[in-house]
Amino acid sequence: MQPDRAEPDPKAQLALGKNPVFAALSAEALDAVIAVGRLRHYRSGALIFVQGEPPDDVFCVVSGRVSVFSTAPDGRQQIYTFLGPGEMFGELGVLGDMPRSASVECVEDATLWAVRGQAFLQLLAAHPPISRALMGALARQVVAVDAVAEDLLFLDLKGRVAKRLLALADQSPTTSSPSGEIFLTWEISQAQLASLCSATRENTSRVLSEFQRRGLIQRQGRRYVLRDLETLRRLAGL
Repeated sequence: MQPDRAEPDPKAQLALGKNPVFAALSAEALDAVIAVGRLRHYRSGALIFVQGEPPDDVFCVVSGRVSVFSTAPDGRQQIYTFLGPGEMFGELGVLGDMPRSASVECVEDATLWAVRGQAFLQLLAAHPPISRALMGALARQVVAVDAVAEDLLFLDLKGRVAKRLLALADQSPTTSSPSGEIFLTWEISQAQLASLCSATRENTSRVLSEFQRRGLIQRQGRRYVLRDLETLRRLAGL
């Protein structure tokens, strides 16, 4: 990791500017917010923080990608989500003054904007639009967690795999073909996808193989092409 002073450069402006928490700020106010933090550069595989640690900083992804996961006492890991440019993490621990509830790891080289927890709280006090937007973002997080719990209750594994692939298409950079196929540019391993679906790698692999046979998806190494969006949405209950 190599910390640098965060200049209001175009990448940081773009990343924080598209986060709903900062979207209402003027360009001048956004630059002032960026200057409060620092840019930190991490290699793939680096841990940003670990479950149970004190909540020192709040982060926003400027470039690259990170995974949010927890680890059970027996060593098993549960991946909750992947975050890309413009997405924030670490704010819950700072707001609640409680230990980190999950770990965060870089899954590719990444640049993060980091602000000390106390400075983040001062930003909220100085900029009421940030506080209001943050409350909305936290409410959406609660709804998303409830949706994951409902998926485990009401969706079979095929539905959960379909829903996670569609969610990755919404979240990650994509390209599309004239026929409507969606190409996911983010790499994701079968083990990572299985963890997102709260399933074993073996069962997830069988579902993916069936999806391929039915022409719903095409696998290209660790990347996926979504070929039949209508059927995937139906399986996902959307």
